[in-house]
Amino acid sequence: MNTYEKNYWTVYLDFLDDFAELEYKGYPLVYLLHYGSLIRENKELIEALHDPAYTISLKNTLNDLSDIQQTFSKKKATIQRPFKKNKNGKILLHDVYDLLRFPNDTFYHYFDKRKTLILQDTIPQRKEKQYLVGLKGYPIQNFDNYKKDVTDPINKLKKKAQVILSKFPNHLVYTNQTFRSRLFMQIAKIVNRIEEVANLFRKMSISTVIVPSTHYPESRTLVFVAAGYGIPTICMQHGIISSEFGYIPKIADIDAVYGQFEINWYQQNGINKKDLEIIGHPRFDMINQVPKIRKEEIKQNLGIDPTKKTLLLIIRGQLLFEKWNAFLDHLGTKDNINVIIKDFRYKENHPLLDTHSFVYASKGYHHYDLFSLSDVVVSYASTVALEAMLAKKPVFILDEAFPGNTGYYHNMEKLLQSDPKQLSKLVTDFFTNKNLQSYMDNTITEFLSQSYSNKISSGKRLMRLINRLSE
Repeated sequence: MNTYEKNYWTVYLDFLDDFAELEYKGYPLVYLLHYGSLIRENKELIEALHDPAYTISLKNTLNDLSDIQQTFSKKKATIQRPFKKNKNGKILLHDVYDLLRFPNDTFYHYFDKRKTLILQDTIPQRKEKQYLVGLKGYPIQNFDNYKKDVTDPINKLKKKAQVILSKFPNHLVYTNQTFRSRLFMQIAKIVNRIEEVANLFRKMSISTVIVPSTHYPESRTLVFVAAGYGIPTICMQHGIISSEFGYIPKIADIDAVYGQFEINWYQQNGINKKDLEIIGHPRFDMINQVPKIRKEEIKQNLGIDPTKKTLLLIIRGQLLFEKWNAFLDHLGTKDNINVIIKDFRYKENHPLLDTHSFVYASKGYHHYDLFSLSDVVVSYASTVALEAMLAKKPVFILDEAFPGNTGYYHNMEKLLQSDPKQLSKLVTDFFTNKNLQSYMDNTITEFLSQSYSNKISSGKRLMRLINRLSE
């Protein structure tokens, strides 16, 4: 744990202590807040977190991440009621920020329409949303259906929060205006969600709750309230654990993880193995299905040369732009290769398209469709790199250093490179170097043995877990 990480989590422990008296109907609001978003734009704080001297000004002492997990586990235990086995209740799935990402086929194959309820929030949905579109026969409701007027208690809690804030006139975190405005906004969101969930549980028999993340107030509150009703909760793993900040603390009763890497990582950070289950993710069950669109048609629509090799480049907006620019500049096979750029969130006019004539836009095609026509995939350290390996594609990864890095891809060895020029050289050599191709196959096989097993579909594994918790 470096200085930044230690200070980040110690400040968080201080925050939990300072706002401990903020409660609503027995639920500790400070434990339900999305702390990362409260401090994200506080540049002065972010700079201080890198300073070892800043640790001296903090009240708590942190040994490792297990201290954070233990703090949350103890708090949840004060609310938790014994599980109620309820095989006739409905399975509640919460799609928060479009992170659930269960394919329609998963619902049709494994989820009984009469015993399934999907809940969404009123937040704007992403325009390029791929999942729950056209799902027929399943009830999809909004939490607003269970709303109650809680204006008075929210106002009282905001005033209480202001009193707490007034006790820290020079605090680096609490005096920040963005922190304050988001704090009040999230308090309102959490109180509303407590009432909505309680109202839902009173009106409907629920056997199990499934969320895609417990990082956000909407889903974290749902999980805490479910604990108070004795309803078991499952948190899916919506992406690889590349950074610790999105996956600690663990909140749900069971975290459905991808593979042994996550089991080991969570255990190292104070989580009991019995609270983890290797499930994978239902969307990955679709990777090796026959694409709905023929690759020849996609090539024609993208305008690429069908006689050339195709490289799929996975990027995320402007992240690592200079490195990607250098990578493309040093590719030694420019005349014999098409490069398709797939942005994390589709942007039609990425700057790399203007500076390299052999680079093409993905035009909104799903990356699973693009895998079918790709000879090699190059990515930042993203979940898509794992998906490409599951699709049996050769994969190279551009590494980067960032706080909280879990080292998810470190076992990829030389297929993981921080130097874009070296990465370019490897990719260039790959098409003709038999030894490198053999190394690629062996490395990916070994990596997947620890990271993801797809011998049994994720949907089937998940349903087995649900049945175990409810029957």
